[in-house]
Amino acid sequence: MSDTPSPSLLRKALAPTLRNKIYLLVVGLVGVLVFAVLTIVDRKVESQTMEKMKDDFQSNYQNFNRFLKLRNERLRESCLLISELPVLKANLRLGDPATMKDYILNRDESPARIVRIDILTITDAYGKVLFRFDRPELNGDTLASLPFIKRAMEGRDQEPGDVATWVNDEKLYQIASVPIVQGGYVIGTLTIGNRLTQDEVEQLKADTQSEITFLLGSRVVASTHSDIGQVDLVRAYLLDRDSINAQIGRGENIQREVTLGAERFLCAFAQVSSSGDAIYVMASSVDKALASLQVIESVILAVGALAIIIALIGGFVLARGITAPVQTLVDATEKIRAGNYDVQLGSSSKDEIGRLSQSFNEMVIGLRERIMMSKFVSASTVEMIREGGKLQLGGERRNVTVFFSDIRGFTAFSERVQPEVVIDTLNKYLSTQARLIVKHHGVIDKYVGDEVVAIFEGPDMADNALHAAMEIQKEVRNLSRDNPENIQIGIGINTGMAIVGNVGSEERMDHTVLGNNMNLGARLCSIAQPGQILVSESSWRLAKSKEVRVNPLDAITVKGITRPVPIYEVLYQV
Repeated sequence: MSDTPSPSLLRKALAPTLRNKIYLLVVGLVGVLVFAVLTIVDRKVESQTMEKMKDDFQSNYQNFNRFLKLRNERLRESCLLISELPVLKANLRLGDPATMKDYILNRDESPARIVRIDILTITDAYGKVLFRFDRPELNGDTLASLPFIKRAMEGRDQEPGDVATWVNDEKLYQIASVPIVQGGYVIGTLTIGNRLTQDEVEQLKADTQSEITFLLGSRVVASTHSDIGQVDLVRAYLLDRDSINAQIGRGENIQREVTLGAERFLCAFAQVSSSGDAIYVMASSVDKALASLQVIESVILAVGALAIIIALIGGFVLARGITAPVQTLVDATEKIRAGNYDVQLGSSSKDEIGRLSQSFNEMVIGLRERIMMSKFVSASTVEMIREGGKLQLGGERRNVTVFFSDIRGFTAFSERVQPEVVIDTLNKYLSTQARLIVKHHGVIDKYVGDEVVAIFEGPDMADNALHAAMEIQKEVRNLSRDNPENIQIGIGINTGMAIVGNVGSEERMDHTVLGNNMNLGARLCSIAQPGQILVSESSWRLAKSKEVRVNPLDAITVKGITRPVPIYEVLYQV
């Protein structure tokens, strides 16, 4: 069998019931609370972590710059020391490259033996190379166009904080360059330097706790990143090189968040020296810095999941506890709507639900009493109350059609049979009439013994009264076939203005219809023979139905009406 829930169960689970709403509200609130806490903590911790990381990063960035400047200062001091050697000046005055080469390479007092250097270059006062430690074969070339050589030729020393670099044979060197002066005249220049290699960046990484990379254009000179990280770093730099170089030129502190080898890094870009294309990049891992945040997130998620599970169970129990009494109340209401007024709720609780159940029981008792009482009150009275009529004496004139019916010979019949049979027979005939009157949009005004008084209103009131009368006579004939007494009724119908309102006293009143037209209807009923329907001229003229046929009768006189009243007998087929 399939584990998929049936559509009916799914619809029931998703139905907008009060229980489901409470259940979803509790679970939703807990879920939103967990999400809000997770989001707030995540953003707060991440913000604080990033701020601390930026502070640490700035400190490491300053330490790195101090390292470069310290390294530069040592080179500068060594360069000044070497430039003051008398032997160096004497060989420089000779201007013989061979003698200079021999002095540099073979003598114990050679500058190359005094300090550890990777590059040493000596030129004359015009920038012509007398000796290059790294490339002796280039002796005789001119370097006068290089900025640091040109400055030395002009007799200017390198500033203490000015870091200079020299890209030579695709290698990057940090250098110091000074003039060689004798007798107040510049007789040559001295440039020494050390290459920036992988060893240096590894040492810098240990000192700064950051990843270090030296870039030369689009090429990595040295880096502590992985191969993939180096490729990503070069790509990121090239994509934003113009903006980075512009900010470097303005002396701004440049920081970018870059993904290197699937790991996020906060990178600082800076120029190694004021001249040249060498860029160094210091990077700190954002993911590693936020590793503690991931632990916090995991704890919050675990607690949140537990809270949601508890909310699922607790919400179900809470929703069921609240809605079960409400559902009982709904079921009781449905029974009342179906006509069962014997419903009573049992609740011993003292809370709002208990008080509601008690009020409901009292309401049912009152409703049952009103329903029972409504059977003893005319429909017009009930309708007036339902429509918000004023419970005060008085009335209004309205054009209505009145209907009177009376059972012929019923008094004699009631004297011959048992009372129970009388009541049963009377109720049977009255019920039949009431049903057909209501069917044709009439309203029972009252029962007077074996007489029925009904009111019809509206544009078709005369037609409705006539059709009701004809159907009543047919039904009565059918009932009489089974009754040896052969009970028949007479019906009178009249249309005209009447007074509709409340009569009686303030303590006991009735909603009824009064006037001469009511009297005429009653008179027509009284003179109607068994099985006969008599209508006034006003009703016959108002009728529109072509199915109704009448037979004119002699006019009658009625008390309160000065002239004789024409009347008609309705012809119908049984």
